This record gives sequence, structure tokens and C-alpha cells, in this order.
Amino acid sequence: MTLDHPSLVLSRDVRRLTGSTRGTERATAGGQLIRVRRGAYMSAVDWIALFEEQRMLAAIDACRAAATGAEPIFAMESAAARHGIPLLRPWPTRVHTIVGPGGGKTNGSVIRTRRLVDPAWITTFDDGCRATDAVQTAIDIAATRSLLNGIIAMSHIR
Repeated sequence: MTLDHPSLVLSRDVRRLTGSTRGTERATAGGQLIRVRRGAYMSAVDWIALFEEQRMLAAIDACRAAATGAEPIFAMESAAARHGIPLLRPWPTRVHTIVGPGGGKTNGSVIRTRRLVDPAWITTFDDGCRATDAVQTAIDIAATRSLLNGIIAMSHIR
């Protein structure tokens, strides 16, 4: 998979190349790297330069890189970021995915919602990333965020 954020550093790659992740841990402690999620880091300079929506996209890339098995299905604000649907601030700091019954649990970097999704509601982007389609994403935003966010999301649908 090609990451949209080339400055994303994955611990597994560092370990494979150097045999250790101590350098990553030192760089994080020293402020040169920002932890995007467990096992994924980004240059602090690059991270600071990103807008909130771009940080969400970096977190999505990190989640995809860490995923084992099937490609995650992103929803809510994460799907909105992939579709370019604008939202009022603040953007969440955790990505939101949909899992089937018995799927993984929410953790510090990923919110996992258990629900059945009609396959027709899933969009696959050119890079293989899967998310709820723009209409379902706008409906989800309207149902869970402020009225103004819902109006903004719905007005973005074409």
C-alpha cells in the first residue's frame, strides 16, 4: 500500500531495517516525532504543518498500515475527510471504523462501531481505502454532530 503521507514512520519498518525501535522512541521523547497511533509516527515539523482534516487523513493512513486482514471501512468524520466533506472544528483525533459483529474493540486511536452496512453504501477509493459513501457519511454526520455540521455535510453531497 502506498501511503498518502510519505513522512509516516512505521515502527515495524524501523525494526525490520535496524533491528530496534529505540531510535523512534528517543525521537518521540525528544519531540522530533509525533505519535499518530501505536506503531506509526510522523515528523513533528510535518505534523504541525497539517490542518486538522489532513491530520485525520494521516491517522487513516496509519490505521490502514497497521490493519491486518481486510481493509478497514472508515465512517463518520474519517469518511468525511476521505470524501473532502468539510466540518466545523474540532475534528476528532481518533479514526472511526465499522466492524461486523465480533469485530475489534475501540482503543486509544480507533473507534470501532459494530453495525451491518449495506455493501452498496461502501466506496472504494483509487488507493484501495474503503469508507461509507458520501451520502451515508453525510447522514451519519447529520445524525451525530451539530445541526450546522449536518447542514454543511448534506450541502456537500452532489
